[in-house]
Amino acid sequence: MKISTISYEPNATLEENIKSISFLVEEVMIDSTIDLIFFGELALSKYNLASKYIEDNSLSLKDENMNLLKSISINNIVCLSFGYIEEEAGVFYNSQVFIDKEGNIVNNHRKYNLTNKERVVFNNGISPVSFFVYNGIDFASSICFDMSSKDFKIQWRKESNVDVLLHSLTDPQDAKFTLGSSGRFVESYYIASNRHGTENGIYYNGHIGIYSPYGKKISINTNKVGNLNVVIIKKNRNKALLKISNYLFIIFHLIKHIRKTYKYYKWSRENSI
Repeated sequence: MKISTISYEPNATLEENIKSISFLVEEVMIDSTIDLIFFGELALSKYNLASKYIEDNSLSLKDENMNLLKSISINNIVCLSFGYIEEEAGVFYNSQVFIDKEGNIVNNHRKYNLTNKERVVFNNGISPVSFFVYNGIDFASSICFDMSSKDFKIQWRKESNVDVLLHSLTDPQDAKFTLGSSGRFVESYYIASNRHGTENGIYYNGHIGIYSPYGKKISINTNKVGNLNVVIIKKNRNKALLKISNYLFIIFHLIKHIRKTYKYYKWSRENSI
């Protein structure tokens, strides 16, 4: 299975984003071997938490705009996953949907670990990670801070068969640290999608990345709109070896980070005298 993860700069309105995503999908599908195109958190809107904006740019799983997005999947013979503002019975969620090539909704994950500001307008989902199977591949879906929840770690340990974690981001942080720590925590392929551009005075550098089940960086893209592709091969992997490998990666980079910080602290002390 071949997956393309996207660094995308959202437009102001839902309608504009549907048009942009339709265009981008056609562009990516010049490579007709792509099976899944993965967009990040709230890809169908700006990261704007004003109540009126949330209401105006929301959609439900059954409305006409969702049908338009399903038709993009069907017409291009490709699965789509994207973040959006979901409305159900007057309640709003920060959600990530997975649509298959026939336009069926395979999974809909609602963000669980909301920020304080997000809690004002969004309701929590029921879990920090969703597990589902498509085309013989075991997927997990999680949105941004969901991965930092202790409940994520508990549920992840219980699930031993995940092949791919799709991590949907709205993240302006340092790419190497964010992607590196997340990609080496899980014993599966780790694929991150993010937004690019400046919103409300915050610059999102669009970092997206792909890590192997052994914590090896396959590719990273920062500071530009673009996409990265990877072919997922389902294999029976030694989970114990994966854990050891990933923990060693984390320890090594933590020590490296501490040493770098100490050197900077020492230099700043010496030059401030």
